[in-house]
Amino acid sequence: MACQEEIDAVLVGLSSPKQTLLSFLREIRQDCPKSTVILINHSDDVPLSIEAMKHGAFDEVSTPVDLEELLRKLDAALSGCKNGRQGNL
Repeated sequence: MACQEEIDAVLVGLSSPKQTLLSFLREIRQDCPKSTVILINHSDDVPLSIEAMKHGAFDEVSTPVDLEELLRKLDAALSGCKNGRQGNL
């Protein structure tokens, strides 16, 4: 996946199989290093969420998604990226 344009944020459903999710995160970090990834956790899989954050995800929201929470996290993520800040871990 080569970034042809700059992508500010990517929302990813955490219901994906573990290896698929981690492979996707590695690709995003490699091809679009300035992109911010926020996970949408459908299953409350805390260990997988932590592992995903170690692989470059910025944060997560649980379902059902609270729109205000998602917007706050997106704002924090995008503001942090402009200031050179990395994820929450």
